[in-house]
Amino acid sequence: MFSRLGTWCHDRRRLVLGLWIAALLLGNGIASGVGDAYRQDFSLSGFESTEGFTLVENEFDDGSGSPQSGQIVFEAEQGVDDPEVRAAMEAMFDKVAAIDEVTGVQSPYAPGGQFQISERGDAAGRIAYATVNLPEDIDFTRAAEIGDELRDLTPEVDGLRVELGGFLFAEFEQPSADRFTRANASRPASDPVEAI
Repeated sequence: MFSRLGTWCHDRRRLVLGLWIAALLLGNGIASGVGDAYRQDFSLSGFESTEGFTLVENEFDDGSGSPQSGQIVFEAEQGVDDPEVRAAMEAMFDKVAAIDEVTGVQSPYAPGGQFQISERGDAAGRIAYATVNLPEDIDFTRAAEIGDELRDLTPEVDGLRVELGGFLFAEFEQPSADRFTRANASRPASDPVEAI
């Protein structure tokens, strides 16, 4: 079958070239018509989970229903209810809530927030977290920038350690081809490079 197709394409190479050019122009025209209206979210229509998120977002106007969120996790040797720790963390949460595009901060110190404070084991009362809600359609680049702003707002209190959690605030290093090049530069020319 492919040999016949190859022969046909060879015998009509000008027609085949014209068809490829027409297809390329048509594809570019369609892409231009669609534009750059793309989104970086995981919201798919027609699924029960999407309908659930929409319902929660409509019912909770504090932003707590957003599927895009990250966590501020903190540990205090003296306990998260220590007055100095609590004052520093509440001040941080207020500053975070004032950042553009942050739709809400669910604090462990707010009414009902006691469930965000560890209750069992050696860390009982020493570890807690707050949830930072962001708009559903937030750009991942902007979410990373907000993560950097949060790191700058981390209070310095003896015995207090603050970390950011959740994939929106995750720090990662872009892969680099330079590492592969440097790693293989020291190999002798006769050594085969392993298949990747």
